[in-house]
Parts: sequence; structure tokens; C-alpha cells
Amino acid sequence: MSHATMHNTIRNRFDVSVVVPQSLTNAVQYDNTPMPSDATGENLWCRFKVIPAESSVAEFGGTTNTKRTVGFASVQIFAPVHTGTNEAHVLVDAIKTVFRGDPDSDITYGEASELNIGRSGKYWQINVSIPFRYDVQA
Repeated sequence: MSHATMHNTIRNRFDVSVVVPQSLTNAVQYDNTPMPSDATGENLWCRFKVIPAESSVAEFGGTTNTKRTVGFASVQIFAPVHTGTNEAHVLVDAIKTVFRGDPDSDITYGEASELNIGRSGKYWQINVSIPFRYDVQA
């Protein structure tokens, strides 16, 4: 699996299973894209990023070797200050449910974690990290 395929597989899972059902079509910023139209200070929006980390040989010998790459997907959720955190926590729950223990092809997801950052400018920020690993037979 190439890095492009890995990235697209994880992003597609986020788009199909989180963005569409949560009505976030105009509220997500991806790598190297402009701010979403909902990021006006009045609506919840989020930033999504796939961050591959280190790759190593997980198994070798026999007729094939297994190369493993680990990393995490990051979702930064921004809710307007003074509007409460319920909408953001509903989104956190949706993200955790979508990625919980259900693999995509060669990608396996770990348990997502939530970090309450607090006030960030005119927003309240909550980050969700979704660890993953993918194996390639070489």
C-alpha cells in the first residue's frame, strides 16, 4: 500500500462516516486547503490530518517480509467560545465510534483519544488522535 492510498483510505473513512452524517461538508479543513466556509467564528469546524510516523520491518524470513508503518490521524475540533461543548463532544463520540477496532484493508486503528485543549482564540478546541498502523507484504 502506498502512502497516498493509506492517506486516501483514512480520509475517505472520515468523510463517509463522520463528515457526511454530521453535516460537516463545509466545515472541514484538510492539508493544503483553504479554511472551510463554516470557520467564521459562529459555527463548529474541524481540521483533519493524517500523520504517518515511522516505518520498520515487522516480520522477515520465509518468502515474504512485512513492513509496518505507524502513525495517527488528527482531528482538531473548534467550537465557538461561549456556546458550550456538547456539539463538539457529540463529534468526538462519532469519531471514536467510526474508527474503533474496525480495520480498512491493511490499516488497523487503535483506540482514539481525546485531549481538551481549551480556549484557542475565539474557539474552544478539542483534539482527537486516532492511532493506526498498516502492513505491507514485500
